[in-house]
Amino acid sequence: MRPAPQAPLVVSLGDPAGIGPEIVVKAWRALRRQGPAFFVLGDIDALAALGGAAAGELREIADPAEAGVVFPEALPVLHHPLDCCVVAGRPCPDHAGPVVDWIETAV
Repeated sequence: MRPAPQAPLVVSLGDPAGIGPEIVVKAWRALRRQGPAFFVLGDIDALAALGGAAAGELREIADPAEAGVVFPEALPVLHHPLDCCVVAGRPCPDHAGPVVDWIETAV
């Protein structure tokens, strides 16, 4: 009997002006072949701009169930957009609400 497939983990992007975008891209690159599969909950545009992802390395998903299929080919992102721009290394109080939302949604 084969074990049941493991549900993907969810990772909150964290403060988009911090190290979160870079860390999740590096984690995906390291784990994409052997897993565990995960998806990012956050702003895909901030992740693309600040995470160092190459073209085609990010893919927006509409449902967490898609993450396991997408994970070997691209970093799955459940897009919850920010309302304002992000500048790397410059935390902004306007990001607090969406970041809290990402964490609460992930939990």
